[in-house]
Amino acid sequence: MYANPGKYLPILVVKHPLYSFGHNTILPDVPVEKPIPLPPVEAPPTVNTVRDLPPVVMPDAEVVEDVLPPTTDELADATPGDQTAEGTGDVEVIQAPEGNVLTVVEKTAKAVGGISQKLMISILLWILTQPSHGQTFINTVKEPAFPGGQKALTNYMRQQVRYPKAAEQAGVRGRVFASFVIDTLGFVDISTIKILKGLGYGCDEEAVRVIRHMPRWTPGTNSGKVWAVLYNLPIYFPVRQE
Repeated sequence: MYANPGKYLPILVVKHPLYSFGHNTILPDVPVEKPIPLPPVEAPPTVNTVRDLPPVVMPDAEVVEDVLPPTTDELADATPGDQTAEGTGDVEVIQAPEGNVLTVVEKTAKAVGGISQKLMISILLWILTQPSHGQTFINTVKEPAFPGGQKALTNYMRQQVRYPKAAEQAGVRGRVFASFVIDTLGFVDISTIKILKGLGYGCDEEAVRVIRHMPRWTPGTNSGKVWAVLYNLPIYFPVRQE
């Protein structure tokens, strides 16, 4: 031990000295070590690739087959169709039937498996309006007849047609052109009533109403055979009284 312990004090050695200014103590800047740069890493070499889709199982209904168009040799002994199928033999060619226009249409319809009555009427009317090209046809068509004749039809229209109030107030005057089919029994086929040219203001609806309530006609005939016939009728508004 020392003879005078107060004279000898322990000494503290500080590596970085402290600087004191009043009550604040400032530490010197600590040197920052710089990071060691790493050498660049080279990317590994790549190879050529092709996109490969995994197989997908699809329902049979959604599978679309690649079908090429038929060649000339394939069409030599076959006709185009929706499917490829083997036939049972040669098809008989249907010759044009002989007779008047109506007979031709009727026989042709039976040969091809039948057509609708409306379509047959349209075909017949189209044929009758075509030029004969030197051929002579005997007109044996008898149009449908209103009971009592044309004069009775005129009287019927005068009694049944009502002048709509809206048309009267607007001063609408003229004709409504309507068409309808007289079936083989002489009745008006109400599903075929059409307004070809109307006036509006309730006149078109009134024309349809009167036609729907017509009595039974005498059906049209051709060569003694009863046929449904398309009939055109003009209806006056207001109705002529003369």
